[in-house]
Amino acid sequence: MRVQKTVAEEWQQLTGKCLLEGYGLTECSALVTVNPYNLSKYNVSIGLPIPSTEVKFINNSGNEVPIGQPSEMLVRGPQVMKGLLTLSCYDRRSDERWLVSDR
Repeated sequence: MRVQKTVAEEWQQLTGKCLLEGYGLTECSALVTVNPYNLSKYNVSIGLPIPSTEVKFINNSGNEVPIGQPSEMLVRGPQVMKGLLTLSCYDRRSDERWLVSDR
């Protein structure tokens, strides 16, 4: 669940430190994305992919869409549980498997 902006602002006011938010999945041994550690204030974002991790966003037709558009997030990286790739999205164009974030 996303951190509420008012909670993040109160945290920063009390601690003097920016609250960093990330995104993870049980299927990915926790972390997929995280905000950079040098943020000066909360930005209502799940951040950037962690090292060796790729994400892309597709629409209902399976086509990639720009960030900010309604979409599903696909994840690929060493933290994705190998047994779950059988439940993943197979991209015929690149012959690669991606874990779909909401399946």
